[in-house]
Amino acid sequence: MRHSYRVSFVGEHGLTTFTGVLAILSTIIGGGIVSIPYSFVSVGIPLGILLNIFAVIITMFSIDLYLAGKDLIPDKPESMYEIGYMVLERGSIFMVGVIQFINSLGLMLLYFIVFGDTAAQLFANMFNDGVTDVFYAQRWFYVLIIATLLLPVILKKELAELEWCSWVLFGSIGLFIILNLWELTVDKNFQDEKSGLSF
Repeated sequence: MRHSYRVSFVGEHGLTTFTGVLAILSTIIGGGIVSIPYSFVSVGIPLGILLNIFAVIITMFSIDLYLAGKDLIPDKPESMYEIGYMVLERGSIFMVGVIQFINSLGLMLLYFIVFGDTAAQLFANMFNDGVTDVFYAQRWFYVLIIATLLLPVILKKELAELEWCSWVLFGSIGLFIILNLWELTVDKNFQDEKSGLSF
């Protein structure tokens, strides 16, 4: 019974090794690019450093616990869902699902906020002299666009159907870096708010 449950999770419809690596790198690098600067702006540098160190420590302990639990279970589980099912039966699947949902929702909101603000400011500087009183210089406009583009991705059923997302995510990180470098070095409207100095 447990074996058939395992097969339904592993399956044959996954990513290749290369696209899997791209997806993981895109998630880690992309999450860091978006979340770390935003957290430092929100809470300040000292508290931001402490929170990042705390997050690293919690992550290390969580990984150790995950690997120890995986090794202790005789059926060799390969996911958190399988570990939960083998230890706490069916109810654990809903527990893990709710935790993953809350974590993913928070990360998604962070991505949407940063993407919306960055895109709005970028296009306001390019086409409206930095004034944000037009619809294409508002956060909600770009959040609506990215949410619409992501809707077909959310409805995918097989992991293999998301292979192209690995390439898009990796390309998006490069584009994000290029656009921000352009804004910092070329855009004359970009100024330091405190000193008023242009870069």
